[in-house]
Formats: sequence, structure tokens, C-alpha cells
Amino acid sequence: MKQYTKIEGTEKSYLKTEVYYAKGGLNYFSYKTDPRGYWVSVKVVEREEQERGIVIESFMMFGGGYREFLFEVKKQSQKSYEKAVAESGPVIEKLKAAVLEKHLAGEKI
Repeated sequence: MKQYTKIEGTEKSYLKTEVYYAKGGLNYFSYKTDPRGYWVSVKVVEREEQERGIVIESFMMFGGGYREFLFEVKKQSQKSYEKAVAESGPVIEKLKAAVLEKHLAGEKI
């Protein structure tokens, strides 16, 4: 699931919300082991529509958002994905509020 929400008062800024599966393993940036399963991510991106419907999306590497682990699974499946999307609502709202608060205050995330 991928969703874009326009940030009011800005020209090109959007909140990009994703529910996705990740294989897990060693996270080379934090040196911690990430679990295999479904995650929710909310970050600020800039989107610009070009000619012929081409959309350019830009974002800040290593920042601009937050992510949170939903639940662990042994393997990816449609049933577990649907469960992740169904359970992601409260987590998405919490992450959106945190990202917007930092973004509108001008702080780096």
C-alpha cells in the first residue's frame, strides 16, 4: 500500500505512507538486526508532475520520516499483507502526526 497526502501550505510536499514487507536481517546503518515482516513508513517527499503524466519524486536520504514494525511473518503472503494493511491505521496516524510536527517546525527528522 502506498498513499500520498498533500501537506497544506506547501507547493510540492506530500506525506508518503507505505505498508510493506521486508526480509529483515542486518541493518547496515544501525548495526541492529531488523525482523522479517511488515512495516509502516511515513516520510516527507516532494512530487512534481511533468509532461505526459511523468511524476518526479524526491526525498531526503536517511531522514525525512519514521518507520515502525507491525508484526513478524516467516514468509510474505496476500493474507498477511491484508492483515498488515488492516492493522496499520493507528500506527499510520501516530507516525503522520510525528512527521508533520517535525516537518512544520523545520526540524530534521
